[in-house]
Amino acid sequence: APSSSSKNWKNLATKKRKYLYFELTYSLFLFSLSLLGNLALATIKDTLQALVDDGKAHLEKVGTSNYYWAFPSEAVVKRKRKLEELQSQHSDLTKQKNTLEAQINESLKGKEESDERKELEAQLFELEETNKKQSESLERFRECDPEVLRALKEKSTIAKTAANRWTDNIFILQSWCRDKFNIETSTFNKQFGLPDDFDNIP
Repeated sequence: APSSSSKNWKNLATKKRKYLYFELTYSLFLFSLSLLGNLALATIKDTLQALVDDGKAHLEKVGTSNYYWAFPSEAVVKRKRKLEELQSQHSDLTKQKNTLEAQINESLKGKEESDERKELEAQLFELEETNKKQSESLERFRECDPEVLRALKEKSTIAKTAANRWTDNIFILQSWCRDKFNIETSTFNKQFGLPDDFDNIP
């Protein structure tokens, strides 16, 4: 059975991918994310910090607030560069593989088993394994496809709308508490852990 540490790593990797789907072109508050995803603040903070450590998101401290942000174009450029590198390597390996296959076929013509043939077969096997790994890596970078990026952008818009809807609900609750119980907005924010500059995402 998988170990506890293995499960935790897989969970973290899944959360990091989900947060990246938001395409953070705007700042997100931890409280807003907790309302949107129904997750613990500590879980969100750890996941966002992991994204910062991986270089996939940025953290800015403004006063007592932490702002997490990332540019979709930054991630796209990195992925495209990596994709081009993998495609170039894949092309080179394919050429080497074809050359070795031709040499092996040539060596088989009227010849018995030879050291040269064994060496070529070993090289071919190694290249096939490397080529297989490169192909798998290429598949992982297919997310640079415009259709995939368009789908991610749509998800980002939906997430932003949902976050602002929750923010509006909080504003309504603030007003109700102020009118009903004479609770100032600053007091309300302090009680619920909201920053003073809490507002909708532009």
